[in-house]
Amino acid sequence: MSAAPGLASVFISYSSKDQAKVIALARALEKEGISIWRDHDQILGGENYGPKIVEAIRSAKVMLVCCSNAAMRSKNVKQEIQLAWRYDVPYFPILLEQVTYPEQVEYWLLGWQHVDLSNCALNSAIPAIVAGVRALADGTSIVGAQAVGPLREQSNGLDGLFAAARLTDQIWPMVAPSQSRTRSRLRDLGAPQDNVQHGFPLGSQVHIAIETEAETNLLLLNKGTSGKIYCLCPSLFAPNQKIHRGLNTMPQQGSPYPSFAVTGLPGHEHLLGILADEPIGADWMPAAGGRTPARILDRTDISSLLQRLRDMPGDRWTALATYFEILPP
Repeated sequence: MSAAPGLASVFISYSSKDQAKVIALARALEKEGISIWRDHDQILGGENYGPKIVEAIRSAKVMLVCCSNAAMRSKNVKQEIQLAWRYDVPYFPILLEQVTYPEQVEYWLLGWQHVDLSNCALNSAIPAIVAGVRALADGTSIVGAQAVGPLREQSNGLDGLFAAARLTDQIWPMVAPSQSRTRSRLRDLGAPQDNVQHGFPLGSQVHIAIETEAETNLLLLNKGTSGKIYCLCPSLFAPNQKIHRGLNTMPQQGSPYPSFAVTGLPGHEHLLGILADEPIGADWMPAAGGRTPARILDRTDISSLLQRLRDMPGDRWTALATYFEILPP
């Protein structure tokens, strides 16, 4: 069905386990004049669906992410979210059920407008969904929209990249050897070790481990409880962006800082690792001998990074995320 004037084409990202609910949603929106792209309708048997999905997301005005426990753990859904981020297509989460979120999905979901269908009838939610689709497609404010569940402003920047990243156990913190003493005062860094402990108290000394399947270039960012974004690699902790196959640890050998100090405020924070065929952000090394071992990124730095990633072919980089809890001492 073609879109009515003023209404956008919409890509629906979902798990096949939710197909019945998604079909009902799609048909209801089509009755409102919204053009829907859903793989079951647009891909014929035997077709190569990858290019079709890429082109559909690239040309969409909005992506509806139908959230369920199955969808949040779907590799295809995560790939579609990353493509939407790459092509600057705003996400519009639709909660099909009460969801147990992977951590970085919860992080971005709290920052994007969404409609909760888990405890209301579909028909009663359609006006809010249509209003949200129109606002996101037009780039206008959605304040005052008649909504079912909270609607929040969206931002397809670094938070969107955290959302698009794959939750991973390839990056994890570990307690530094007891003999290591750090001179670093990098704020906000601290993280759980998933299979051992789930947080580090303030004052802890930690290392970061990264495991890769091949030699690659690493850009490692830390979003701390203060909201600041630190570049941990490259930095005086880890000046070499080229990392080898297998296990790598930070601080790197030869760094003047033998470990990271968990300082700052208790709370929740994230690590984002970008693995790429070529170095990214190689000019972010702080001055040698300076007081700050890791650069704090400003808006210009972040904009430059996002643009560079969008310009790179998707098969030349990948984003990995993990999360941490800093505990009171």
